[in-house]
Amino acid sequence: MMNKIMKGSLLDFEPQNNRICKIRLKGSFRNITVISAYAPTNDDQEKGRFYETLEEVCNRIPRHDMVIIMGDFNVKLGNKEYLQPVAGPHIIHDFSNENGNMLIQFAVRKRLIIKSTMFPHKHIHLGPWRIPGSNEVNQIDHVLATSRHSSSALDVRSCRGPNCDSDHYLVKIKVRERTANVQKLPRRD
Repeated sequence: MMNKIMKGSLLDFEPQNNRICKIRLKGSFRNITVISAYAPTNDDQEKGRFYETLEEVCNRIPRHDMVIIMGDFNVKLGNKEYLQPVAGPHIIHDFSNENGNMLIQFAVRKRLIIKSTMFPHKHIHLGPWRIPGSNEVNQIDHVLATSRHSSSALDVRSCRGPNCDSDHYLVKIKVRERTANVQKLPRRD
């Protein structure tokens, strides 16, 4: 779903498979590539294929684009000091799971920063997934941005108000970038 303003900036829409899709927006200063991802939970082979596909998609992105990767990675990051260059200090879990280690390795290889752990918010706004039947939240949905353009991401938080008919809360990112309209060529008949 895109509003009319964003639709006028759309350069490319490319679904990869049922877990990854990419859109590219024309920006005033740089183009913006947004990748939506939904990582598998348990199957190690499927996780390996997922990160291979995600890396292939990232390799095809033009070098100067701002890249934002967001989605349900089923990742728990541990609040460890050695993760702070890639992940921020606002992590609600004590230990990383296997998916967390895979995401950290991917982020380091692709020079990405996990922005969803960078901003101080109330505990309920840090966790975008509530465990069914309890009030405990998990921080398993994440937003990554290229380290070169990471200062353009002003805020990331989960929004508990919108009802999107899911056990996940909506994750919102504020970005300081301007979009531009794509020049449409006149039709020749």
